[in-house]
Amino acid sequence: MDPCKLSSLQESGRAVRESERPLPEAVLFDFNGVIVDDEWLHGECFAEIVRANGFAFGPEDYFSDYFGLTDSDFFRDFYRDQDTKLTERAVQRLVADKAALYCTKLDLVSMIPGSDTAVREISSKVPIIVVSGALRQEITTLLGRFGLLDCFAGIVAAEDVRAGKPSPEGYLRGLELLNRHPGRCLAIEDSPLGIQAARHAGLRCWAVTTSRPASILGDAHRLLDSLEGVDYDELGRWMNSVGAATAERGPMEVSPVGQPPVAP
Repeated sequence: MDPCKLSSLQESGRAVRESERPLPEAVLFDFNGVIVDDEWLHGECFAEIVRANGFAFGPEDYFSDYFGLTDSDFFRDFYRDQDTKLTERAVQRLVADKAALYCTKLDLVSMIPGSDTAVREISSKVPIIVVSGALRQEITTLLGRFGLLDCFAGIVAAEDVRAGKPSPEGYLRGLELLNRHPGRCLAIEDSPLGIQAARHAGLRCWAVTTSRPASILGDAHRLLDSLEGVDYDELGRWMNSVGAATAERGPMEVSPVGQPPVAP
């Protein structure tokens, strides 16, 4: 047989096999506000650190102006807005101070309603990973505390990317780790920046209104109050009803930075 025809048949067969796989083939979860209820605590910690450095700031300012940023991006943006330039060393010192403060308050963190059951059930059907702007140690500590760490095939954390959300880099790294096409996977978010990142990576995206009102999460494909009652069959029914997504932008080259995304 003509090698070109053979190759074409092989590609067609591969496409058919992929189209027969149940949807979604993987689920990519944001962490803060989706799995654990701690966005309010991040706001309080940012406020405490900023006030200790002589600036007026409250948790409400975090939600209105900086919600969804990584810790380093928060400090860069906040100080820029105060017409104060920080060295990268100063940024990392502030990140470390905030992380240390947050770790003293971990006992205050609870699960988002329904997230425990949803994570366990969905992970029994398809691979799931975390794609978050949080620090890896915070993610693994809390997942371990709630007995969910083994449910996840991997974690993409703040240290793994050059650009935080709304850049799609984290989600693209997650898809690379999963070896899945974005159009056949689903992301679950809670912030406008996270929704933008997921959609720019070519993912369908659901959002939960656990941290911010539905009125500012309208770019998500579907809105939920929480993950209560959500299971893999519901995800599959919805994805099959809308069909596999196509990427909303071309592929973005992802350069190695820090540690590669790894299994927890």
